[in-house]
Amino acid sequence: MGVREDIALLLENPIGSFKFALEVRERAKFYSHLSEVFFDQSYYWLWKMAKPNTILLDIGAFIGDTASYFAMHDNIDRILAYEPHEKTFIKLEGNISKLPRDLKQKINIYNKALMGRNGFVKSNNTGITGMNKVELCGGGQIIAAALEDELDRIDSKNILIKCDTEGSEYSMFENADLTKVYAIQLKYHDRPERLVKLLSKEGFEIKTNNGAKIGYMYASKR
Repeated sequence: MGVREDIALLLENPIGSFKFALEVRERAKFYSHLSEVFFDQSYYWLWKMAKPNTILLDIGAFIGDTASYFAMHDNIDRILAYEPHEKTFIKLEGNISKLPRDLKQKINIYNKALMGRNGFVKSNNTGITGMNKVELCGGGQIIAAALEDELDRIDSKNILIKCDTEGSEYSMFENADLTKVYAIQLKYHDRPERLVKLLSKEGFEIKTNNGAKIGYMYASKR
């Protein structure tokens, strides 16, 4: 089928074509994330770092791809998965429910954002997407919890953090006590210099994609 035929179909049924295009886009994002996590092994560094009896914080859990991936690790006892966007959270909840029992019972999911302090967040998210940043605001429906408070509630000295929050990384870690955290893999979205300085003060050795504005940061305790 050529371009003319495609345009003719679009004009014949614009609403249906638009809905189909949106569905295809969402499916493409879904498979893109699966490929990144399971085939490209983008979080294998953090996987290798896991000690016995570890709890993993999956911050920016999206549709549950990384939570499912780390649930297969024998050294990881529990995963706390945080996803603030309502429609994405519904997809996350559905995906986790379909996992084998021994995997899904390791995963706790939370429809809230982790930030530098408690409050609410606003977002322009209208669909299932992993590309929306959240920001603290005066009111709203999405709960924001301070990372430090979440860490305080965890009764374990072995904590890993996976973080992909589209630019909220610095404010999240700025006031958190990371004593119990021994490794972090995060995706930074605005040159990592401030984060490197912050995490270095907390006793982490840092590696990044040098010179890249967007990339992965690997932080582990000395």
